[in-house]
Amino acid sequence: RKQGTSMSAIRPKKPVKPGSLKLSLAEARNLPENKKGDGFLNPYCTLGPIDAAGNHIQDQLEKTATIKRTLRPGWHQTYHFPISADFKGLMLELYNEEPKKPRFLGQIQFPPEILIDGRDLSTWFSLDKKPNDPPKAKASIKGDIYVSLFYMSFETKDSDPERYNQSFDAAAIAALAAKTKKVEGPGAPGKVGDGATGSGVIAGAAPEKKNEKSLNQIDDIFRDVRAGKPEAAHQLLNYILVATTFSETESIDATYAKNAVDKGLVEAITQGLAGAPDSNPEFRSYICAVIGRISELDANLVPTLLSSGAVKSALESVMALSGANADHMKHAVVLFNIAKHAGVKKLCLELELIPALFKTLRNHSNSAEITTYCCKALNQILLEAENTVPSKKELATAIVDCGGMSEAMKICGNLANNGDVIEQWFPLMDTCLDLAPKLDAISTEGVGKLIHLIEKHRFVIQVTGASILSRLAENDEFARTITQSGAVPMLIKILGTESNLTKYEQKSREVCLKCLNKCANYPEGIEQMRQSNLPKILDSAMRGYGNFLIIQIQGVMLIRTIAKDEEMLKLLRDINVSSLLAFAAAKQTSNTRLQKLVKEMQETYHL
Repeated sequence: RKQGTSMSAIRPKKPVKPGSLKLSLAEARNLPENKKGDGFLNPYCTLGPIDAAGNHIQDQLEKTATIKRTLRPGWHQTYHFPISADFKGLMLELYNEEPKKPRFLGQIQFPPEILIDGRDLSTWFSLDKKPNDPPKAKASIKGDIYVSLFYMSFETKDSDPERYNQSFDAAAIAALAAKTKKVEGPGAPGKVGDGATGSGVIAGAAPEKKNEKSLNQIDDIFRDVRAGKPEAAHQLLNYILVATTFSETESIDATYAKNAVDKGLVEAITQGLAGAPDSNPEFRSYICAVIGRISELDANLVPTLLSSGAVKSALESVMALSGANADHMKHAVVLFNIAKHAGVKKLCLELELIPALFKTLRNHSNSAEITTYCCKALNQILLEAENTVPSKKELATAIVDCGGMSEAMKICGNLANNGDVIEQWFPLMDTCLDLAPKLDAISTEGVGKLIHLIEKHRFVIQVTGASILSRLAENDEFARTITQSGAVPMLIKILGTESNLTKYEQKSREVCLKCLNKCANYPEGIEQMRQSNLPKILDSAMRGYGNFLIIQIQGVMLIRTIAKDEEMLKLLRDINVSSLLAFAAAKQTSNTRLQKLVKEMQETYHL
């Protein structure tokens, strides 16, 4: 696996000068699986300047969002820090959120020497142990984080103010000003922007004046956005990202977001998209991200964006990006933050966006990044569609009809070792097969590949994979293929898996019993069940979920089928199956179907 840059590889530079630092935190990779539960982590980062002892300065400490259940978290957040003459460095620490207390996963320390005036340093950095931890602690630290650092001293800023304002937009300047004032105190001396102010804030960004000068910079950004300039679109995205990141705690950033809308954001991006050619993917992808992010700040903007034509132009932009690189797609699919809106879903169908996304997938089927982004887009389109027009079923049908299931199988096969990719695609496939069942959605040859994928990944993926198999098994041809492919022992193993994830454990019982009921109709299935000692696993699975009707009914039906085989009946008697049937009947006294099944079994086999 690729390794990130070790901090020991950074060559020392000249001492740092006072200035401003922008740190963009993208994502992590190669993290170790969680030894508890389903193997996933709930990672978050803390970051900020450190003191001489190497501890975080609490007043400047930042914390990212926690990304739930993943081994490749993506934060895509930007932070700004004032750099003083006594800057001792900056530290980023990664933690796993756990019930009792967070668990340390590693850290990256950035010394002052790493900051290069006026230059951007963007790369993967390797996580390391704490400096005072014993050497053996290094063995448990794995993974890298992609970080971008841009630092500009005030000396350079004074000689090139235009570049400073481009790199640190209005919202960033305000955030830096607020932090500087918090650290140094009101009226503190020291040149942070213009020493003549004596306020300890960046010149032209005094919060008490609502930073009118910086707010007005948005007019210049909009002018360049209308002209279709990619750098302006990127600057606008950063402007919105900062407002999104800080809006919960910094009221001034909510002011920036509102200011952007009031000053004509919708008109600017609509005009910019209308004039931007398809050969300008960078501009289009940034504007798609702007639309997606601004909707997080104000969901009421979506109807305005729809009526202006901006959303339609943005969706057409996504379609035009079928040959784009991963960076462009990463920004473009942020647009689907607004996909839960019925009007957006309708446009997706009218513009045939779903086939366009699969065209992108065919062009990049070996790229984990792009396939994950496209799958997220498809999941967003399907999200919360039950009570909308088009319905969730119509959207699922569109995915199946354009060959989406076979394309998904191809992607999962190409990236078979990437659990994060499989975890994205399996739920989408399961939902589509549920709502739009189609016999040729997955080939019978693909069943063997599907079983192989299920076997090699973690429990949560196995449960969703078993659900896909149970849906396919509704067709007799697929049920025979699943049985002959040797899936029964795997299903029995999943059925018996105990997990602290109650929801998935319950679902595993439901889908595995449903599929095993189909497999039990074939001699090969009965033989595999006999060899895997199914009755013992079945007894535990049913008793653990006595209050769940579907599990009890499926379990009793499976007992009825396998009891026809003499050897299986002997194994059933060995586990005292009469007691198990009585347990099921006692737990579901009001269900006449189950009561009838149990009575039939008791009379037929004298149990």
